[in-house]
Amino acid sequence: MLRFAKVLLLIWASLTVSTAELGYAAGQADFTGDRMPYDAFEGLPATEIKAEGASLKVGFAPGTFALPQQRILAWLKTSADAVSVYYGRFPVPEARILIVPISGRGVRGGTAFGYRGPAIRLLVGRDSTEDDLLEDWKAVHEMVHLALPDLQEKHLWLAEGLAVYVESIARVQAGHLKPEAIWHAFVRDMPQGLPGAGDNGLDGTTSW
Repeated sequence: MLRFAKVLLLIWASLTVSTAELGYAAGQADFTGDRMPYDAFEGLPATEIKAEGASLKVGFAPGTFALPQQRILAWLKTSADAVSVYYGRFPVPEARILIVPISGRGVRGGTAFGYRGPAIRLLVGRDSTEDDLLEDWKAVHEMVHLALPDLQEKHLWLAEGLAVYVESIARVQAGHLKPEAIWHAFVRDMPQGLPGAGDNGLDGTTSW
C-alpha cells in the first residue's frame, strides 16, 4: 500500500511539472492573443513611469530589443505626456502597459483594454531604432482610447475616430509634430470619411 502511494505521488509530481510547463508555454503564446494577458503581466518585472496625475506600470514580455529598455520607457513617457497635455491630465489614474517584442522594426500594433482595469498592449519590433520610436503615433493613439468608456461594436467608429483625431493634435500641442504635418494629413485623409454608396450610416459602415 505504501509503495502504491509513492507511485501515485510520483505520478502527481510529474503531472504538476508538466502542467506548470504547459502553463508557461501558454502564457508565452498569449502575449499576442486577442485579450490582454493580465495574469501573465502580473508575473513580469514591472517599471513605473509617471504621467500627469497617473502611475503607469510597464512590463516587458520575454524577448530582447536592439534599443535599451530605458529608451522604450522614455518613448512611453513622452507619449503619455502628449496625452496629458491634451486632456490636462492622463485619462486614468493608473494603467498597465505591456510591451511585446516581435520581429521587424517600428511599433507594429497596439490595443487598449479595460475589462480588468485600464491596460495597453503594444507590439514593438525588436530591431526598432530611435527614429522608429520618434515617428510612432500608436502609443498615443492607444492611450487616448483610455479616455472613452467602452462602446458597443457598432459605435467603434467613434472610439477610433476620436483616437485618430486627438492623437495628432496632442502630439502637435506637446511639440512632437509640426502643425503643417497634421493639416496636410487632415486635408489628404478626411475626405475618406465622406458618405459613400451603401455605407448605411456611421453605425452600419465598415469602411472609412
